[in-house]
Order: sequence, then C-alpha cells, then structure tokens
Amino acid sequence: MATDKQIEANRQNSQHSTGPSESGKQRSSQNATKHGFTGQTLVLTEAEREPYAAHVISYTTKYAPADGAEVDLCTELADIRWCLHQISLQLVHMNSLLAEATAEQRASGATALASLTALAPTIKSLNTLNLYDQRRRRAANDVEQRLLAMQHDRLKAAHEELVNATMHHQLFKAKGLPWTPAENGFVCSLEEIHALIQRETLGREVEMLRALADNPNDPGLQEFKATLKTLPR
Repeated sequence: MATDKQIEANRQNSQHSTGPSESGKQRSSQNATKHGFTGQTLVLTEAEREPYAAHVISYTTKYAPADGAEVDLCTELADIRWCLHQISLQLVHMNSLLAEATAEQRASGATALASLTALAPTIKSLNTLNLYDQRRRRAANDVEQRLLAMQHDRLKAAHEELVNATMHHQLFKAKGLPWTPAENGFVCSLEEIHALIQRETLGREVEMLRALADNPNDPGLQEFKATLKTLPR
C-alpha cells in the first residue's frame, strides 16, 4: 500500500507532468469529429474533396458497378475505406503524441503512477481509434462481400439468359425462321449470341485438339484432323 508521502509525491508529479499538449488533444478531437469516425456520413474539408472524388472514381473503376444498387454499395465501400485511411493517419498522430509524452515523463522523473495518469487520455484515444478501425474493417469486408455477391448473381443470371437466348436463336435458325432477342423478351444482343457461339465452338475445337494429341488415330477425330494444316505434338 502506498504511504502518505508516496501519494503526495504522485500528486505533485502529476501536476507538473505535461503529457500531450492541449493543442494536440484539441486537434485530435476535432479530427475525429471532422472525419466522422462514429457517423454514417463523411464530413470532408475543402482540401479533401478532390482527393476523395479521385478515391471514389478508383473504386467505381475497379468494381464497375452496373446499376444503382451496386453503385450504392461501391460508394459505401469507398467511404468506409476513406474513413479507414483517416483513422490510420490519426493512429500515427496519436502514437507520436504518446511517444513524445512518454519521453517527457521519463525525463521529468515522474513515478509510474503519475506517468500513467498523465498518459491515460492519450492511451484512451488510441484504444478508441483502434476500436473504430476494427469496426470499420469489419464493415468494409461486409459491404465488399455483398457487392461481389450481387455482381456474381447478376453475371450468372445474364449468362444463363444468354445461353437460353442462344438456344432459341439456333432453333429458329434451324427452322429457317427469323428471330431477334428483343422481340422474344431477351435483353442480350445478336452480337453477344454470336460471340457465345464462337467461344463455345472454339472451346470444343480446343478439346478435340487436346484429344488428338493424346490419340492421333482416334476415328472420331479424323474429320477434325483433316481441317488442320499441322498436327499437334
């Protein structure tokens, strides 16, 4: 148990120790408010508007959202990542303050209790920032996964429709009848259908070429073999 003299010494040291400067603590609190670490809406300074706009463009370029829902998720992800960057800057700033204040405490010869008392606000701010960082990272991961899942479902549905439209096209072509995607409820184009047919044809030929390399005398591949100018090795 501390003696009365030790308690008094701790009190005196605490009063004389500097810790983080008032201006530094004020800047930190203003920055936390300014960048909206706890809110849903970003508050940008005038100097941040242009870098932020470029930041959002980089995300729309990377994820290429195709509709309003995807745009909303993409923008939300960009906002969270922007916030994470600002939190990172604040963490660097607060760690610098803590290192400076710790050095001042050691130089002043303050007791452990006095040092802990003086450094407590800075340590609390660091812990709070780390908490914000963890929450925002979880939120970013959740939003990104939802965006990717939405895009996966959209692309899968588009591909299934294209395959279905291609089958309709080939059926009507075999019957010698005219057929257009739009008139039959499809949003894909004839160009996309022809491209799919070309890809599928090329894929089948690649598989036959591989089979021919394994078995050059396969009777089922002789017709395909006759179309080749050189044989696979």
